[in-house]
Amino acid sequence: VARIVPELDQIGEKYPGKKVLVVTHNIVIRALSKIVTDAPMESFFHIDVAPCSITTINIYPSDGLQVLLGFSERSYRD
Repeated sequence: VARIVPELDQIGEKYPGKKVLVVTHNIVIRALSKIVTDAPMESFFHIDVAPCSITTINIYPSDGLQVLLGFSERSYRD
């Protein structure tokens, strides 16, 4: 988590108002979701990310507010 927060902040600062695609692993997505929603650390183990899914985070350039817009979205069914 300590490495993820500065990277997320840096993306928001470097690309304000832009769409940025970040491809990463399940654990990083779980950590980002926990950070953005300000959930307790225990929640990390209660978050499940589907393979090949899309999680969307909006970072508002005006104040850096981070909002979880979509989580583990897929356009297909199991």
